[in-house]
Amino acid sequence: MLKITKLSKAIKNEGTEINILQDISFSLNTREILCIMGPSGCGKSTLLGILGGLDSPTRGKVFLDNKDMYELSNADLNTFRNQNIGMVFQNHNLVKELTCYENICLPLIFSKKTNKNDIVKKAEKIINALGLNEKKHRYPYQLSGGEQQRTSVARALIRNPRLLLADEPTGNLDQKNAKNMMEILHNIVKKFDTSVVLVTHDAETAGKCHRTINLLDGRII
Repeated sequence: MLKITKLSKAIKNEGTEINILQDISFSLNTREILCIMGPSGCGKSTLLGILGGLDSPTRGKVFLDNKDMYELSNADLNTFRNQNIGMVFQNHNLVKELTCYENICLPLIFSKKTNKNDIVKKAEKIINALGLNEKKHRYPYQLSGGEQQRTSVARALIRNPRLLLADEPTGNLDQKNAKNMMEILHNIVKKFDTSVVLVTHDAETAGKCHRTINLLDGRII
């Protein structure tokens, strides 16, 4: 489903090349939750950005469903990313002027290929799956931290992505809501036939994933 081979990322600083990621290789199966763990500055967020099509590697390959992402043109990569990859952020990134329901529908509102009836059907399915039905007409400030995070997850799922990327999805949650979020992710991979890569520094969250990759100084250890 997802395959990364000999991935490296380097940047130049005052003429010196600095390696952020070095020779990263791993694969991810459908309906699997993979955790990327490591100390601050080890390259976790950079790797997640590359997997999400937001930052190109210096060397190496990223295949999603046998498609070589970085052999695509910028326009084709944008289309491919929008159709196949969903992203969840630690700080939710919800639009405060929109309701929970409107935030969830946002990725489809500007899509010419999705009609209003399809948007409603998809949104209702995801809202029910994530237990947000009673909260859907509330604004972000009226939602708890856990409800805001579930709204963020629902928005990422609205396009039925093959891959869901989550940056510290439990980082701002208390223990109870963190546990609930991991249960939700396990339900998602079963119900929506997708896969999850999440970044965390929390060992308890990592322990609830199917598999963990540890990074140190840009390398898998």
